[in-house]
Formats: sequence, C-alpha cells, structure tokens
Amino acid sequence: MSTTARPTTTGPAVLLHSRDPEASAAFYTALLGWRFVRATEGRPDRFRHGGRTVATVLRAAGPSAVPAWTPAFACGDLRAASRRILAAGGRPPAGPFRSAGTATDPTGASFTLRPGSPSADGPGSVYWTELFSLDPAAAKAFYRTALGWRSEDIPFEGGRYTVMASAHCGIRQLHPREAAAGTTSHWLPYLAVEDVDRSTDRAGRLGATLLAPVREIPGFGRSARFRDPHGAVFALVSGNAKSPSG
Repeated sequence: MSTTARPTTTGPAVLLHSRDPEASAAFYTALLGWRFVRATEGRPDRFRHGGRTVATVLRAAGPSAVPAWTPAFACGDLRAASRRILAAGGRPPAGPFRSAGTATDPTGASFTLRPGSPSADGPGSVYWTELFSLDPAAAKAFYRTALGWRSEDIPFEGGRYTVMASAHCGIRQLHPREAAAGTTSHWLPYLAVEDVDRSTDRAGRLGATLLAPVREIPGFGRSARFRDPHGAVFALVSGNAKSPSG
C-alpha cells in the first residue's frame, strides 16, 4: 500500500453479526472504548463512538449463520442497485427495497446495501475495510459495474492491490493457503487504535485469537489481525494510518 495523505472521507459503516451480541458488546467496549446502545424504537443494537454510530450489531441466527463483520455501503436507490447487482452476477438483497439488505458478490463475499451512515474517524473508529477475494479481478469488475466505484491498482507485496477510494475499501487476493483450508471471500474491517501493540495485548487478555502478528505495512500503519472470542475476524491499525488511495 502506498500513500502520502490521510483520506478526506470518514470510514465505512459496518455490521457485526454475532451469535451473542451482549458478549460481543462486552469485548469491543473493553477493547476500543466504544459505547453499546441497545435496540430502541425499531433501531438495532449498535456501537457509538465520538458522537456517531460506528457499527450496527445483528444477531447471527440459524444453524448456518457465521459470526462476521460486513461492510454497509450507501446506496441512494436500492431497487436500481439490486438490478445492477443481479446483472453483474451477484445476489441482490431479498425483500422490500425500503431498508437495508444483504447482498453477495460473485466471489462469495457478503455486504449490506443501505441508505448510508458514515462512521467516526480516528482512534476507536472503523478506518478501512478490505475484501480478501478468491478472484480479485472478478470482484473489481463487479463493484465497478454494480455500485459504480472507481478503482486504482497499485503494487503491493509482490502483487497488485485494488483501491476503491470512493468506498474507502480495497480488494486483494485471498492467500492460497487460506483458500485451501476452506476460507472463502470475506471482508475485513480495520479498527483504529492509538497503539496497536498495547491493544494487541489487551485483545489477548480479553480472549481474542491473534491470527496475524503486529507488523508495519508501508504507507498504511502498524496492523494486526484477530478472531474475536465469538468468531468474527477483524484487524487493528495504528500509527500514521493512511488510506492506500494516496
């Protein structure tokens, strides 16, 4: 990743799908200082930070439900976007077009379409989301067509990294070793913290599993990847974190 300036837009809205929202709330509030607000008047459980909602929390129900973080992309016309998703080879949201709905891209990664709710920026917020895809080229073509995103490919770790700056996200190749182990295309949120080394220690004490140790990503910041105690994968980032978009 390569850049010289912080992004001028706020981070993406995200959803946490958890089998135990209350236990997940205890973990993330202790780790990040977020405030958990229970569902009221038709609004779902949510995390707030800096005076804004940074994440929505949904109960992952049913035997096939998998704990996970997914991004929520703003869309002015859900019906029109759903038609484009279907035409581009994805699976559009089911049901009425008046509210948010879950869609799936052709490589198998799920995301949410909704009117939009930007998160706070800075420590304690969602800074960036990244799609680890079985087929990055197909994913790039899909999001360009279905959601109208512009893309830029940049060199990264001996390969290519696709930046979708307008959506504050990126697309990269899922590691073959992970794919061989059965990992499918998925989105990963980067949660901003003041000190990733200190937060890594705290995450471990709170029961998270370290999947990728702290390392310096040139032009991006110090980062580490985890599985929370309830199964959802996320990353932390600190330092002079910058968008890969430059």
